Amino acid sequence: MTSHPDSATGLARTVGSVGLAASVINITIGSSIFVFPAVVAGELGAAGILPYLVAALAMALIALCFVELGSRVPATGGVYGYVEAAFGPFASWLIGLLMYFGVQLVASAVVASVFVRAVSVLVPAAAREPYRTLLIGAIYLALAAVNVRGGARLGARVVVGVTIAKLAPLLLLVIIGLVAFRPEFVAWMALPHAMDVGRMAMRLMYLFAGVESALAVSGEIKNPSRTIPRGVLGGLGIATVLYIGVQFAAQGLLGPALPSHPQAPLADAAAVVLGASGRNLLLLGTVIATFGFLSADLLTSPRTLFAMAAGGRLPRQLAVVSPRFGSPAVAIVVHAAMAAALAIKADFNTLTVLASSALLVIYAMSAIGLIVLQRRRVGEDRITLRLPGGPVIPVAATALVMALMTTLAWRQIVALLVVVAFAAITYVLSPPRRAQKQTPNDIAIS
Repeated sequence: MTSHPDSATGLARTVGSVGLAASVINITIGSSIFVFPAVVAGELGAAGILPYLVAALAMALIALCFVELGSRVPATGGVYGYVEAAFGPFASWLIGLLMYFGVQLVASAVVASVFVRAVSVLVPAAAREPYRTLLIGAIYLALAAVNVRGGARLGARVVVGVTIAKLAPLLLLVIIGLVAFRPEFVAWMALPHAMDVGRMAMRLMYLFAGVESALAVSGEIKNPSRTIPRGVLGGLGIATVLYIGVQFAAQGLLGPALPSHPQAPLADAAAVVLGASGRNLLLLGTVIATFGFLSADLLTSPRTLFAMAAGGRLPRQLAVVSPRFGSPAVAIVVHAAMAAALAIKADFNTLTVLASSALLVIYAMSAIGLIVLQRRRVGEDRITLRLPGGPVIPVAATALVMALMTTLAWRQIVALLVVVAFAAITYVLSPPRRAQKQTPNDIAIS
């Protein structure tokens, strides 16, 4: 199979199932997995595995919607392209703003800050200026260079390599937990109340988020109708097994003391069996995990900028494909520069107010968009995995997201309304430039 450039964008289709799955894993499994087991245990004790199962089932419904959407509309920008095909340019502009500024850019900057904090545990000088600023600048510069010069092919290879290094300490902890756990630590004294499990499952939904960002490279995926189902479901499946395994291991090794280890529960759990060397290994795993997220971020997030520019409402320079490297070089550099600046200077408590509400809107519009595309029979000739029951799964996913929206705080709702108003104003005041335009009908499949 060749990897010639897509006729609509000029980007080559070079990302396979392994690369896509690695991106899903890296974006889904960020720094939270290293601290969240203590939070879950504090609420539900040994029954903490239950909300992971509920959240995984809920996210599976949403992921299945993305699988069929990716097969029907294999366009660069992922969700941006899906929503445009279903609802038109204003809806895609709104989703693009929410996706990039509300999710991808904020997440990148926050994780970069966590990366520095993790490094500083091992090398204390990294937390002090100017070393902190230099470290953030260096990591974004290096990853931008990899993705500009190597395109999606090399970017995906880096992500795959980091994924292997990232999963190794987590898998080691799971194995240790299965061998050395204390049965009384994982025994349920009573079945938790369903409402308590449901509330925790809603919180855990955000740990499973990432598929929507990984699919931003849809325009560079080889044979999308086959690669997307394998990559998305495979990556989400691995992430689910790891989440459940890590929670079981931490509970089985630390027991009732797990909630009292909020800073580094996994490192402290490893220390029970392996001592200081085990703790250091898991701390190193935190560094690798955050680096892995950033490597996947530099592969995927610039494609959202690229897609919005290709649609004509951002400067056309962001939609330029490097003739030498075949990558969206300008979009990559701009994203790296903005994320680095936010990581160095921004108030993350203010920035992250929008993130959760943005995700829910993205999920809702994607699920409803799939129903629309099914009725219009868009991309029927490309689908290899058709959801059973037609609209049944996207309807269930929509209902789930609407239920989750009832948990939003008023600040999140206000922030969301501000973005909607901003999208409407900028849409009216900035007529689209003549630019490359992707539609479901002119996307060449290699």
